[in-house]
Amino acid sequence: MNSPKIGTLKTFGPLKFLDLHDNNLTVIPKWMFNMKSNTFQDKGSTQKLKYIKRIDLSYNNIMEILEIFNLYELQTLNLSFNELKVINPKAFENLSKIQTLNLWYNEIEVLHPNVFENLSELRLLNLSKNQIEVLHPKTFKNLSELLELNLSSNKISSINQKIFENLSKLRLLNLSRNEIEVINPKTFENLSELQRLDLSNNEIKVIDPKTFENLSKLQKLYLSNNEIKVIDPKTFENLSKLQTLRLNGNPNLSKS
Repeated sequence: MNSPKIGTLKTFGPLKFLDLHDNNLTVIPKWMFNMKSNTFQDKGSTQKLKYIKRIDLSYNNIMEILEIFNLYELQTLNLSFNELKVINPKAFENLSKIQTLNLWYNEIEVLHPNVFENLSELRLLNLSKNQIEVLHPKTFKNLSELLELNLSSNKISSINQKIFENLSKLRLLNLSRNEIEVINPKTFENLSELQRLDLSNNEIKVIDPKTFENLSKLQKLYLSNNEIKVIDPKTFENLSKLQTLRLNGNPNLSKS
């Protein structure tokens, strides 16, 4: 199904959940999301989506997202397992109430620094299993309510020290299975609520003793399968809540 017909919704009342996953869709239907579309013919059908809370478009063949309008109450959008390579900077501009955004298992290479700018209520953002190499320092600047951020299985080799500075409520951060070699000691300094940090399966060789010093609530820390050779005894000194520490798979590891 390349695009469902607009008349499909005529017989229904206002929807709360729309499931279009696994339909071989190649585009997001304009009639469904774009009130400004010139092809829009039936306002009654689109009005039925006005109060929708959740949309599942996963497991399709969607390659591009344009600007999404009219879904003012949307809280969950699942676009995982598609073929997205580029996301329009204004794609999510009007989704101010969205709380969960799943973009994992796509082919995204670059994120515009303003793509998440208006998602002030976002709680969970999953960008794993993409092709992201570089993250602009302002990519997550307005996501002050974010609780979970998954960036695993990308091609990230370095992290700007300011990238997470406004994520003061973040509890889970997954950076595993990337190509990270060095971590600036200030990278995590504002993540005072962080409980789980996964840095496993990277190429980290050295960890500065101050890297985790402000993570007083951290419970789980994964550093396995890196190339760490030395760990200063003070590195974990302030992690009083730590319950799980994984350092396996660092064959040359020793203590200074």
